[in-house]
Amino acid sequence: MRDLTFRTAQQGDVADLAILADMATRGLMSHLWGLAAAPGQSAFEVGRTALLTQSDHYIYYRNWRIVEVGGAVAGALNCYVIPEASAASTDAPEALRPLDELKALIPGCYYIAMVALYPTAQGQGLGKIVLEEAAASARAAGCSEMALLVGSANTRAHNLYQAFGFSDLATRPFVPFPGSDLPGDWILMHKSLS
Repeated sequence: MRDLTFRTAQQGDVADLAILADMATRGLMSHLWGLAAAPGQSAFEVGRTALLTQSDHYIYYRNWRIVEVGGAVAGALNCYVIPEASAASTDAPEALRPLDELKALIPGCYYIAMVALYPTAQGQGLGKIVLEEAAASARAAGCSEMALLVGSANTRAHNLYQAFGFSDLATRPFVPFPGSDLPGDWILMHKSLS
């Protein structure tokens, strides 16, 4: 695709990142940010602040890759290596527990935490290109395996990941939250890069 570039996110990208993070998680991020919001404070204000200030957390803006088409933000990608000593958190919000349990199954794996494209950038083959960028980043990080989580209600994304070579590894029941997808499962998908 012409005029497609990837770059490290900058402070000026945090409004886009808050929206794209929420899109990638099908509303889970805004739900979690809302739980942390003060009375009268927007969930997205909490999200923007987290993206700007939580430098020791994977959500920090410098940990994101921006997808640009023609100089405009079209999407974003957030990945990291799951720590070897990863374990499911017992004090996490209920909606996160199944995700934490699944991530605990893939220590040392390059994990695609969030990936999203704005609707105007979807259906043009960008999803595959973004996954190729993630695979290149995984190899550069010395990883031979990649993983991601997808909700069973998100069949379009699940089909894209399967077409890219990911296979289902494990599932956990989806814990509904206000505004969430229909009931179903979280699916842990895995891909070998060797």
